[in-house]
Amino acid sequence: RIVGTLVGLQVVWANCHALSVLGLVPIAAALAGGILAAALPQALGWRPADRRTRGELQRLAVALGGGLAAECLTPFGIQGALYPLYLWSLIRGQQQLSFTIVEHRATSLAEVSPVAGVMLVLLLVLGGLALLWSIRRLRIDHVLMAIVFATLGLMARRNVALIGIGITPLLASGLGPLAQQADVWLRRQRWPFLADTTVALASLALVVTVVTGSFYDAARLTRTFGLGESWIMF
Repeated sequence: RIVGTLVGLQVVWANCHALSVLGLVPIAAALAGGILAAALPQALGWRPADRRTRGELQRLAVALGGGLAAECLTPFGIQGALYPLYLWSLIRGQQQLSFTIVEHRATSLAEVSPVAGVMLVLLLVLGGLALLWSIRRLRIDHVLMAIVFATLGLMARRNVALIGIGITPLLASGLGPLAQQADVWLRRQRWPFLADTTVALASLALVVTVVTGSFYDAARLTRTFGLGESWIMF
């Protein structure tokens, strides 16, 4: 049932979005992670946390094959399924058209907005910490997902948000137990209200900067708060 649902969702996604192929990355990562976990030796006490049964690996393989077939079930057929490869070549600068599109430029901290730059560095640092913290109970599929999406995110500015999607599973499996311990400690100290209040005040302060427009000035964005058209764009 799960395999059928995944393939059905992939068909819907393929008919709605040109980059639906990204939905195959978690499935492929889970399959590759399970195979690697079964093949790698348990050296130095390292036991991968994503060992899977043969039946589960077979279901993952069927889901991956069905997802690949789903990419062709659009009005564009095989040509539509191969469209992401065209975008890949375009972003890599293999066509002159790519140099006229700003969002195809490689991700650079000097060019992205300060907010995006800070969050990008923070995500990469947290991802590294999660990897180190969970090295003896590693989820190989989560590491593979983080690598793939981080590579895509650093390839072009338009892809930078993919880093958050790809690293989130690694953060959850790597730092989840540590976060739970910290939560228990805070409850024992009777400090939860302090954390809640801090988050609420920080969120309110961010809303104020957005409404007043200072957020967009600091982020070097050619947008403003409100309705209508921005004359800056003309």
